[in-house]
Amino acid sequence: MRCSCARSRLAALAVLPVLLSCASAPPAPDSSAEPFLLEGMLSVEGPDPFGRTMTLAEETGMVWNLDPGRFEHELSLLGGHQVRVFCSGLSDIGEGALTVDRYELLPVDGREPVYGVLQTGPGSIIVDSDGTSVHLDGPLAEALVGFDEHAVWVWGERGHRGRLVVEGYVVMGRVLSAPATSEPK
Repeated sequence: MRCSCARSRLAALAVLPVLLSCASAPPAPDSSAEPFLLEGMLSVEGPDPFGRTMTLAEETGMVWNLDPGRFEHELSLLGGHQVRVFCSGLSDIGEGALTVDRYELLPVDGREPVYGVLQTGPGSIIVDSDGTSVHLDGPLAEALVGFDEHAVWVWGERGHRGRLVVEGYVVMGRVLSAPATSEPK
């Protein structure tokens, strides 16, 4: 008797892969969906891109799973900040994640952030933002001297002659070529 039960289990296990292979594939993401935007607090959980999850919590309490795609590194650095994400629909990674096509950092402590490439030289620290040079001042600006040719988000108060007195920043990484626009796209 014992032998026939083992054979039955083996037979069931042999049939299982055939049954699973006949199951239909999950539906493909709808690429014709209208793009939409969400705003809220970005949360990043997990130590590395393979085990990381990103969610966006709106003020309404709704929480969305995000598939950051090519913005994985940048968005991972912005956890805890308010962001605006432009999405095109559901991603194919599962979990109902929304595909991020573009993002923007929202004002930090009431200060409008500026995205651009840091240029440092003798006595000057500048962020080149979409062809416009924004001169940086203050002790935090001095902390950015070692990040020449890095993409950055900076925010602060406009001071004398339109200079930005830096109150905060996030260094996104070294830029191999200048970005085409002021926001990541």
